[in-house]
Amino acid sequence: MADYVGITALSQKPAELREDRGRSLSWGWVAVIVGAVLYGSLIPFEIDRAALAAPGGIGFPTLAWSFTTVSDVITNWVVYVPVGLAAALCGPARRRGSATLLAISLLVGAALSILVESIQTVIVERVASWPDVGCNCAGALTGGLAALGVRRWGTHAALWARLALCDRPFAVGATVLTMGLVVHGLAPFDFVRTTAGLQDSFLQADWDLTSPRTTGVDNVSHQVLGGKPAGAAWFSLLAYLNAFANLQRRRRPIIAWASAMKHTMVVIVVLEFMRLFTVSQTFDLAAMLLGLSAALLGAWLAVFLIDPATHGRWREEIGHALPTILLPVVAVFQIGVLLLGSVDMQVWSAGGFDAAVIRWLPFEAMWHGSMIQAGCGTATALVTFGVLTVTVGTVLCRVRVSRAWVVAGVVVTLLAVFAEYLRGASAVAVPDLTGPVLAMIASGLAIRAVAMVKQAAPDRHGSTS
Repeated sequence: MADYVGITALSQKPAELREDRGRSLSWGWVAVIVGAVLYGSLIPFEIDRAALAAPGGIGFPTLAWSFTTVSDVITNWVVYVPVGLAAALCGPARRRGSATLLAISLLVGAALSILVESIQTVIVERVASWPDVGCNCAGALTGGLAALGVRRWGTHAALWARLALCDRPFAVGATVLTMGLVVHGLAPFDFVRTTAGLQDSFLQADWDLTSPRTTGVDNVSHQVLGGKPAGAAWFSLLAYLNAFANLQRRRRPIIAWASAMKHTMVVIVVLEFMRLFTVSQTFDLAAMLLGLSAALLGAWLAVFLIDPATHGRWREEIGHALPTILLPVVAVFQIGVLLLGSVDMQVWSAGGFDAAVIRWLPFEAMWHGSMIQAGCGTATALVTFGVLTVTVGTVLCRVRVSRAWVVAGVVVTLLAVFAEYLRGASAVAVPDLTGPVLAMIASGLAIRAVAMVKQAAPDRHGSTS
């Protein structure tokens, strides 16, 4: 039925599809992306006075021809993909031919790259070179090629996604959550390649059910998403969504519960055992058993508690799938895990919070680490704060708070600030503004996603009428 609805919607909206194909993104997207590239490329913003006084001069004539590492090549390539994509889809460029579109992406990427590399010649701890410019141009060109695909198939793909989200919201949510858990659980995907490495991985596996597990990453948000209790909660939510997805297919309760448990158990067991074959991740038997127990609870809540208690009203209104009485519990749990992950009582500083140790430049700590670690930490923080925003916003909407989603964004940002304050009271942790900045970004993205979901329902009813 959903496929028929999707085909009907696509056949009934040719004018809308043609209109969307001619639309372009706001130039504000280009400004935001260029600003982010400039910020990430010029941090720590310290001028090298020795370079200014050098007889050879500064700027692009002094760029070196030295080649960098493979990691730097990938970084310089990936960072400029959004630049080329935005340049091709913004303004009148989107309505031009393919060759012109690619040329615009390449020219914008090359101009920005030469500007950045020229400035980097006088920035401390930065190395400017022509190979970096070449990698940047390749990334911008890749973004232009991606724009061609977006212009050709993007509108149809977006419509299909909105219809799927409207017709099968629980299945879509379970699929997205599964992909996120797999990516987070196996990143940075550094699989062992030698027998000795495999033996070390098995020796480091945690078979003790009582030993605490550490993530090995000095990032509060990463610990929040990766700790045992929070990790088990994510698997409980996955089973919860899978159970409702099966009930939505009109399956009997016991069959829906069994199917949800089967799919969730496969994800948990396969994901945990795959960690045996990675270098950065560690197998944890206690985490796996805790995840299975939480999944059992999540599926039971959906099938044998929420569905009978709501008399199946969640089929007409998705909000009934999470009763108001459970929302504050979920919110308190998320906030508690976030704040407790910032407290280390064993190394609590006697002097309290010291503002002098704050890193006032967001992402400064991530810049000193690897790109993969920084990317994983950023994505994890966005998910953590985004989900918390949805939970808090839904609670506020249920109690009829005015401008509930704006208030939710402010609350989550303030919680991130408070979490950094708790880290600053520790004797070893160093607080910075990365968490609050990511909280603001995640809140904005979550609010935008909720608005898109609300807009999908009218499209569905209009397409089926």
